Amino acid sequence: HRGMANAWLSGDPSFKEKVTAKTAEIEADLRKVDAADARFGAEFQTHDEWASLRASCKDLLVRTPNLSPADSFALHSRAIADTIGMIGAVGDASKLILDPDLDSYYLMDVIIAQGPELSEFLAQARGLGSGMAASKKASPEELDKLKRLALLIEFRQPKLGDALNKAMTFDPGLKPALEGRTRATTLAVQEASDHVRRVSGDSQLDAATYYGAVTRGIDALFQIQEQAATELGGLLNRRIGKFEREIWLTLAFAALGLLVVAVIAYF
Repeated sequence: HRGMANAWLSGDPSFKEKVTAKTAEIEADLRKVDAADARFGAEFQTHDEWASLRASCKDLLVRTPNLSPADSFALHSRAIADTIGMIGAVGDASKLILDPDLDSYYLMDVIIAQGPELSEFLAQARGLGSGMAASKKASPEELDKLKRLALLIEFRQPKLGDALNKAMTFDPGLKPALEGRTRATTLAVQEASDHVRRVSGDSQLDAATYYGAVTRGIDALFQIQEQAATELGGLLNRRIGKFEREIWLTLAFAALGLLVVAVIAYF
């Protein structure tokens, strides 16, 4: 939404309908988080934080058409930063960061830290570059910011790959689901990073081409995070099942011991 709005408000009318469609998607997502907060908000103490974030998102969706490109970009970025902060807070409250097993720990790191941060660096570059391409001009400050984002993307991407590879090294059973997708994500992010560098070097691309190229990298990151979340859920459920079996086995032996003691005492 930020990137589409920046391109539209910077002079590319082809993004107007895309902004409207994306607005509807975001409103549907807000309702999904409402449902999650109703179930888990008390446990993770997110009610107030989510209410504030939800209100700012709803307000931004209404105000976007009347904002300047700079104001729109800044307000979107603030809302996204607050969202990433809430992801971290939920991660802390869930105690996932204390996980002692390396496979689930590194998957958690991808979902809560590495993935959202790298996605946001790419998304900022997408939005900024789309606006530059739509307006056919770029200030020195915009070019400098885009170059910094390109460096951050190059710095962060290997860290995400390392976390996924460490999870697969510790648990080879994760490879069928993650190995191929990890390679595809690396290639997609590298391609997106190449486009960011081209635009930061004042290369001329139209807004739609640039937006689409960087979006493929972001979509790949979202997909690997979703797959990591699925695998993490499986690992945790299997571990819970193992602990439950151990508990029942312990209770069974304890009951058997009490029965033996009772029989001895009776005789």
